[in-house]
Amino acid sequence: MGFERPRASYLLRFRDDDLAGLEVRVRAAPMGTYLALSKLAGLAESDRAASAEKLYVLLVGGGDGPDRQPGFVDYLDSWNLTDGGAPVPADAAGLLAQEFTFVLAVVLAWLEAISQEPAQSGDPGSVTTESEVPGDVPDAELESTLNMVSAA
Repeated sequence: MGFERPRASYLLRFRDDDLAGLEVRVRAAPMGTYLALSKLAGLAESDRAASAEKLYVLLVGGGDGPDRQPGFVDYLDSWNLTDGGAPVPADAAGLLAQEFTFVLAVVLAWLEAISQEPAQSGDPGSVTTESEVPGDVPDAELESTLNMVSAA
């Protein structure tokens, strides 16, 4: 019987005036994906004129088949975002329909959340983290829970 590692899930609760009330549920990315997306996010943050292709890969991924590079949207589970009272889908189309600064704030908050070391809770079957996202990203209250998955 093998060990099935826990999968991290994060709830980002934004408190910035412009984004107050926004909640985004995301999953952690594998280390290789995190490093690649962090590099692309750094380009997007420092050089607003970064190539459209690099920004597209950061958001929705790139390539085909087994060599496909996942993007942020692959780890976006849900959000409470609406437009004109209608829910915005938490998918590539919904993400790409948003303004650049909004999307960048959400992606940077996600990268910050998944880079934090979780603090151990009293429950040996879960790990909980609370933190704030520093810097230019709107403050976000982060709640994460690692749910243990029992091996079949």
